[in-house]
Amino acid sequence: MATKTTNDLRSQLRATPLTALKRRVEEDDKIIGAISSNEYLNLEDGRTIKIRIFPPHPGYEDFYIPKKSYWLTVTGNDGEPRRTTVIDSRVHGGTKWDLVEEYVNWAKKKWSKDAERLEALIGTGMVNSLNPSYSWLCYADKVVEGEPLRAKLWEFKKMVRDSLNKLAFNEEEDEPIEVDPFTDVDEGLPILVKYLRSPNRKRGENYYEVSFPKKNVPRPLTDEEIEYFLSLKPLAEVIPKYSMRDFERALEGLQIFDEENEMGLFDDDAWIEHVEEIRAQYENTEEEEEPKKKMVKKTVKKEVIEEEDDDEAAAVEDEFTEMNRTDLKRFILKHELQVTVKKSMSDDDIRTAIRQAMMNDDEAEEVEEEYDEAEEQEFPRAKVSLEDIRKKLAGK
Repeated sequence: MATKTTNDLRSQLRATPLTALKRRVEEDDKIIGAISSNEYLNLEDGRTIKIRIFPPHPGYEDFYIPKKSYWLTVTGNDGEPRRTTVIDSRVHGGTKWDLVEEYVNWAKKKWSKDAERLEALIGTGMVNSLNPSYSWLCYADKVVEGEPLRAKLWEFKKMVRDSLNKLAFNEEEDEPIEVDPFTDVDEGLPILVKYLRSPNRKRGENYYEVSFPKKNVPRPLTDEEIEYFLSLKPLAEVIPKYSMRDFERALEGLQIFDEENEMGLFDDDAWIEHVEEIRAQYENTEEEEEPKKKMVKKTVKKEVIEEEDDDEAAAVEDEFTEMNRTDLKRFILKHELQVTVKKSMSDDDIRTAIRQAMMNDDEAEEVEEEYDEAEEQEFPRAKVSLEDIRKKLAGK
């Protein structure tokens, strides 16, 4: 017999009203536009499985939520390149801009007449393109006779989402459906999902086939299954909010992409300025348990090794010596150095430019300590600052 506590928990779970589900679909479609997806789900190829979907957590309407992300190449801890995903800041952070989306917009405008670069940027057949990836998350589990359900996260693609909606919106004229048919704790119906890695299009096969079983029998959730499900995070808390860490990872991936495809955006002062605007969105969003570190420009210490009877330095060893080209670019952006990296420059040229920019900054800081703001105007920095660029762009 169920306890009073369990019954109370059970009564809090409700299936999703179709009006809310339709609203969710409309909002999702605004995000993805006309993008179609044939990406695969982590299901066994060629096998049909029965799946029971769980309802939304108490206080929420949607039994699934959208996820938008981008695949980027970054440098792993072992120094080797690896592919990773970065979520979209506008969708998962509520910000005005997303770095990857903005990069694509700027690159498309810059190379609007260059078919090769556009193909690398957003080509549908390009593995390393910057097209967004869309998926949806819900709680569900495979139905196996005699075994309890244990709610798990199920991430599926647009083809599955559309099939679920088609089943949900298929109303009988005499008995219109008012809630989704999948998630009610007592009357929820399982679905059948079949995944084909290589569908035969001539036979009309698709990557996914979603349907109701011929014998349409509800699969009620037990009290134990409900209690375990309610111990899990609501879907709204599963995807973490976009943070500075995501920005930094996206920035690294875009710099690698930019260099490999010779897009040249990171040689553009206007783009660098916009990157700073985007970055400013996250300056006060770091987790409380991880206090934000104050950014301090490092003083470059030069160690000069002199040869006998030779007054010139034989070598200079500092923190830039071991940095590769990508690391050097990241350092320039992070410390707001007035250095423009050109394709014709070698890595050593970039290192020399960084050292000179650091020396210029150090000299300017020393001047600021000795003179007031009015006198400081007589000692301008050797390079144009970001503020100077902003004023120039604003026509001041």
